Amino acid sequence: MLPILNIGPLAIQAPGLIILIGIWLALTLIEKNSVKFNVDSNVLSNLILWFLLSIVLFARIGYVAKYFSVFVERPLSILSPNLALFDPLSGLILGSVFFLVLIQRKKLHFRDVLNALTPGLSIFAIFYFLSLLASGQYYGLPSSLPWAIPLWGIERHPLQLYYVLLLIILSAWIFWLVEKEKKISFLFLEFVRWFSVILIFLDFFRGDGAMQIGSIHILQIVGFLLLLSSFILLKRFQAEKISPSVIQRAEK
Repeated sequence: MLPILNIGPLAIQAPGLIILIGIWLALTLIEKNSVKFNVDSNVLSNLILWFLLSIVLFARIGYVAKYFSVFVERPLSILSPNLALFDPLSGLILGSVFFLVLIQRKKLHFRDVLNALTPGLSIFAIFYFLSLLASGQYYGLPSSLPWAIPLWGIERHPLQLYYVLLLIILSAWIFWLVEKEKKISFLFLEFVRWFSVILIFLDFFRGDGAMQIGSIHILQIVGFLLLLSSFILLKRFQAEKISPSVIQRAEK
């Protein structure tokens, strides 16, 4: 756990820095590979910029709505740069809706845009879990294994590192598909399918007890639903053998 990185007189929040590096690398890879998915890199970059800004805005609005009475007494706190005053789930959900609206207004094909985002998304996921390791969040169950790490006074499964390792493997496979131009039409669904498998399996080692029903985490249920949906959609596309041109006509 390394929440603060001291560089000379500067004290930098390590999780935030890792997230920024992840965003930069993701954007670079998305722009580089967008042409393979018939998406203009400049248009896609602008969409992503608006998406990220909307996540920040909606995350703050969501947090303010949750604790409205507190912010009524201290209205200037709404503008605070404190990262704890954000509701990431609200930001992600509302930001995603806004992003889909932008795609529709630009008259882009959802499939092509989602596929173009996938290489960068797979890389960003790695840095996201590295940031969780730096902040000490999303930690694992107590463990006596040789590779257990001390966290919050207890030796635990390095759950964040488990995610990082498997996501590196998944990202390598995604980039292999892109370079070989295989399964390009279904790339986003392939990523969702295998990320869901990782989520369902690894969350059994989760030790923070957040968002849990019995011994099952809510994110595992979400992962199962995503896995089921991706299987159904992949089977449907593969069975119908829809060519990209047919899909594009159907989306219009």
